[in-house]
Amino acid sequence: MIATLAAALLLTGVAEAGTPLRSLQAEAARASGAGTALATAREAARQAVVDRYRDIEAGEALLARAHGPQGLDTKKLSAAMDALAKAKAAYDGALARERAATITSVQADAAARAARQALTDAANGWTAEGEALVQAARRADAGESVRRKPERSACLADECAPIGAREQAAMIAIGAIAPGTTAADWPTDAAAEMTLLPPDLPTRAIMRRLRADLQTATESAKIAQDALSARRPAFGPVLGPWETALTELFDAYFRPQITSHAEETLAMAVDGYEKATAAVKPVAAAYRAASIAVDDALAKRAPAEAAVSARVTFFADTGTAVTRAARLAARGAVLSAQGNAVAECIGTVCTPTGGLEAAAFVVIGAATPGAEKTLSAYLARTPDKRWVFRVPD
Repeated sequence: MIATLAAALLLTGVAEAGTPLRSLQAEAARASGAGTALATAREAARQAVVDRYRDIEAGEALLARAHGPQGLDTKKLSAAMDALAKAKAAYDGALARERAATITSVQADAAARAARQALTDAANGWTAEGEALVQAARRADAGESVRRKPERSACLADECAPIGAREQAAMIAIGAIAPGTTAADWPTDAAAEMTLLPPDLPTRAIMRRLRADLQTATESAKIAQDALSARRPAFGPVLGPWETALTELFDAYFRPQITSHAEETLAMAVDGYEKATAAVKPVAAAYRAASIAVDDALAKRAPAEAAVSARVTFFADTGTAVTRAARLAARGAVLSAQGNAVAECIGTVCTPTGGLEAAAFVVIGAATPGAEKTLSAYLARTPDKRWVFRVPD
């Protein structure tokens, strides 16, 4: 059945997105092993043909010795003909077996190629999904989104650029969709192009929501900064007289003139400073309040910006992990349980791993049973029993 699947995948050209790799890896390994064994058997059959032909040559030598100067030696002729007949029969049988072995070996080579191609096609499909997710994350980070249009495109304001089906599906999956649109606005087969994430993820519109929060926080910060800027013109006219009054107060107190008017000059400086202070206080208080409002708005913007950055990083890292895992799986790598940990193994050579890189092997179906048990923080199960990446809340 696996051989039939491998052949079918080869005939259709490219494996569908989301094709699990473990069965294809096993079939490729089995077909490769079978091809090697049959190639060995074919070589043995060829050698048998050579050996049986040497028996014919030995019979021919006997026949030559039966024909001497005195004519044919009937006894030697009889023995030679019996040996030649047996050698010919053995040769014919060896030749038939060699032909059968050759046909079987050629068929095995074709099956092995088909199995390897099926594995390669499926791995390429996962690689394409991973790369599409990385690109979608980059576009979402730049503020781009997809909207319901006849052609596939990613848009920033009114500027749109064409994108492929997988990249569009990735942007839908991470929720980088334009306001006023929902997952229902796209054809249902779009989900088949991006199978790495939970199927309900687009309904949460994660990137759209996070960017909306960031936009709201950014607008609030701008309003606060504009309000602060608006206070500056009013602050200057009262700040100058206050600084002048303070200078005059210092001069009157620390450098008094030795005249009969020194005390009167100091009293006038104190009075001028108090009036200037009374004038500047409400303006300064309003300016200080506006400045505090700016600080508060920027402080509120910081977590919104961090949330967008964290999600973009998660989706990009997830896509990168899938791309890496798919390329390794195409070479036969599988994720195996190693006690309470997991490791990437190619044959008997294993390398400890974990996190998203390990989870990627489970999601693409290149893991042995039980390898997923230590990765619950990174994996989720869909209603149709597929493994996908768990997206942090």
